[in-house]
Amino acid sequence: MKYAFEAMRLVTMTKALYTARMAHRVIHGQFINRKGGAGNNYANDLKMEHIIKNNKVILKGLCATKTLKAVQISSSAAYGIHQIVNNFDEQSEISPDSTAHTHADKQNDEMEMIEILH
Repeated sequence: MKYAFEAMRLVTMTKALYTARMAHRVIHGQFINRKGGAGNNYANDLKMEHIIKNNKVILKGLCATKTLKAVQISSSAAYGIHQIVNNFDEQSEISPDSTAHTHADKQNDEMEMIEILH
């Protein structure tokens, strides 16, 4: 119910209350296009989740030495460390983790089960 209310509020604001310029900023400001090109947009909150994940990986490595200064320094270095790791993987020809979801194909599974039963 809460999401439906927020969705309706957003639609109302962008269609009726905001100026055309403000509505454009609100709608298009929710996404980021890091790689460039058409169709490569993704939500800002997803980008933020990726940043938080990288920071958590770095902070987990601190173990018992989690002081305020160590957390600040390591959080500041998280992006650079992530870039170094990506460059190392690329130069070592290590394939990146898949970013696409696989989809189950019910029809192929059924045909395979029929073949096995025969």
